[in-house]
Amino acid sequence: MPEPTDHTLWLAWLDGDTDAGEAFVQRHFLSVHRFFSRKVGPAADELTQRTFLGLIEGSAAFEGRSSIRSYLYGIARIQLLRHFEGRGLLPENAASTSLADLGPSPSRVVAQREGRERLHEAMMQLPLDHQLSLELHYWEGLSVQETAEALGVAPGTIKSRLARARERLRETLGDDDGF
Repeated sequence: MPEPTDHTLWLAWLDGDTDAGEAFVQRHFLSVHRFFSRKVGPAADELTQRTFLGLIEGSAAFEGRSSIRSYLYGIARIQLLRHFEGRGLLPENAASTSLADLGPSPSRVVAQREGRERLHEAMMQLPLDHQLSLELHYWEGLSVQETAEALGVAPGTIKSRLARARERLRETLGDDDGF
């Protein structure tokens, strides 16, 4: 029997199938938690829970034009922005704000290897929308289309962000780091 799709699990969960809900959450929990932990450290637990709750509460808003996974990351992005906004850290123009501008990240302390730490530092210097685009596309494996849907922009915008972010990382890290 083939493994159920995300969409199938989600619909079953909405219909009250708690096993399907548990399977869906188990499938995506670690990647959503990782999405937050790189940015907000210990607050990742709460934001991850809010994201899955938002997925259920916002089910009526899902129109099926994107994947459930990209919709889930769209909710995660909203939760992240609300987190910073609730702490008075989100300026009016969040699209051009980096995490370094919002304050030091606890995840800097956690970086174990020098190469990762350098990449992490370079990523934090990027505008938040560029960082989110890179993470969703490369680290979470979302397609350009899914990343665009999650962030609420056109696929061409994602391609441009990825190109500009890669170029900025090349400048910051140097060409010898493989960017």
